[in-house]
Amino acid sequence: MEVHAHTHTPDSHREKKWTHYLWEFLMLFLAVFCGFLAENLRENRVEHKRTLLYANQFLEEIKLDTAQLNFVLSVVKQKKILVDSLLAILRSPSEKNWRDLYYFSLNVDNYHTVAFHKASFEQIKNSGSLRNFNNEELVKSIQQYINARDYVEIVQNALADYYNKNLTAFINKNFDKNIGIDSSDNSSHDYFNSLWSKSSKPGYFLSGQKNAQTEFTNMLIDLRTSYNLTTWYSSLKENSIQLIALLQKEYHLK
Repeated sequence: MEVHAHTHTPDSHREKKWTHYLWEFLMLFLAVFCGFLAENLRENRVEHKRTLLYANQFLEEIKLDTAQLNFVLSVVKQKKILVDSLLAILRSPSEKNWRDLYYFSLNVDNYHTVAFHKASFEQIKNSGSLRNFNNEELVKSIQQYINARDYVEIVQNALADYYNKNLTAFINKNFDKNIGIDSSDNSSHDYFNSLWSKSSKPGYFLSGQKNAQTEFTNMLIDLRTSYNLTTWYSSLKENSIQLIALLQKEYHLK
């Protein structure tokens, strides 16, 4: 039997140097690290894009609320004038000024509230995106705005509830609203006077209650005091203007 010896190449048993393994480790580490950086960069871009979207939505809602604040502030100023006029008439009521008492009473019997937009901030808060608002001044302004908004909402809703349960109930019981109603829907004072001249003059207070005048006077005094809510409306408006400016500056929004 012929025996064949195995031949070996000179490098068949040569061991790889430690630098070779080190190089392989470094290459693997760099590949993983670069993948991590790429993923982190992608997530940061997604987060920034989402934050920008939320910031823009929040900005638009604040603008809408600010427009409502401007309207409600003008309405409350008008209501103050009406209440002051009614209180002046009630100090010395007469048949002559009963017509004006009727007009002012029918026009004071409504109240406008700001229906705040909350969807965007709730989305920011619930999604945890508030942490992405890194500007401390901006975060502080947001918190001040939200706190002021929530307080105003509580107070204005309480005032609206007072209207519904007290003032409206009193006026429905003591005033004939048909006198001020016409198909032309003209609510000017002069037009009301023309309707009054064509109507049968109603009694002083339809309920006939002896204390109706005192009850109405006290109610109007309470309302006059509650209209100090305008101070909070104005303060909230200032907060909103500041917050709008900060959001526009921080995220280059219009």
